[in-house]
Amino acid sequence: MSTRQFAILLVLCLLFNLTDRPVRAQDDPMPQITLDVDGVERTYRLFVPSTYDPNTPAPLVIAFHGAGGDGASMARLTTFNTLAESAGVIVAYPEGLLAYWDYGVGTPEWTEQSPIHDEISFISDMLDQLTNDYTIDPTQIYAVGFSNGARMAFRVGCEFSDRFSKIAAVSATISTEVTENCPTDARVSVLYMHGTGDDVTPWAGKPLYDEGGRLISYALSAPDTVNFWLEQNGCPADTTMLDMPDANPADEISVRQAKFEGCEGGHEVVFYAVIGGSHAWEGGIFNLMPSDYAPSASATDYVWAFFGLEGE
Repeated sequence: MSTRQFAILLVLCLLFNLTDRPVRAQDDPMPQITLDVDGVERTYRLFVPSTYDPNTPAPLVIAFHGAGGDGASMARLTTFNTLAESAGVIVAYPEGLLAYWDYGVGTPEWTEQSPIHDEISFISDMLDQLTNDYTIDPTQIYAVGFSNGARMAFRVGCEFSDRFSKIAAVSATISTEVTENCPTDARVSVLYMHGTGDDVTPWAGKPLYDEGGRLISYALSAPDTVNFWLEQNGCPADTTMLDMPDANPADEISVRQAKFEGCEGGHEVVFYAVIGGSHAWEGGIFNLMPSDYAPSASATDYVWAFFGLEGE
């Protein structure tokens, strides 16, 4: 092999390692678990910390990727695995078929949509498998999602309020097919984060159409999304407003927190309005350019603190 050929091969190897780098948590790739759901093969990525002890119940976080993503990309975006390794948390990253979540499956508004994937059975079966294979603390099971995955997190908050104690949603408002079909007795603590400059799911909401241009439902506004969960959880009108510390005033992004406590069943609703924020997982890897960027809002840190998951 000539020196030139070797140099080209070396460059290609380096590029491959940079662009197809495995999800990090001690730089080990996560296994992809396969699950048969009524004859359909579904998959999820799984991170188990090195300190996992089957004799000690571990918290479990279910993280839903956005449209076009997968479990590995969600792990990279959130960097949850680094925190999970320190805190002894198991994290599962379910993967939507066609890189999308059919969060409205089973509702009347989605009856004419095709193909539709049974996300509810998938999540239920995945939870059953995880709680059977691992020692999971049933009081510390959480769901979080970004964008299309945030809508899926909202849906599981309605469908599985008996299994998830808290959910978190970033950069998506709740839509009417979910609100109109959410059981009235579903109670779950909610963290919600949305940017005022989001141009994918606007702060003010928008109509939602299928690929054929047929109206399915409406995405509520960000404030109405908060109001839905306040009513759902029987929260009092009293709220604590707080301007969060601004780590980087030059980025023209600031965060205002609204916290509602004293809800039924001890639940709470926490809303982070990201003033000037876009359709993003704030503070995630796609926000970190240039490398010295100091985000004003770190969705990962806010979500982790809300779940009460602390490392050593």
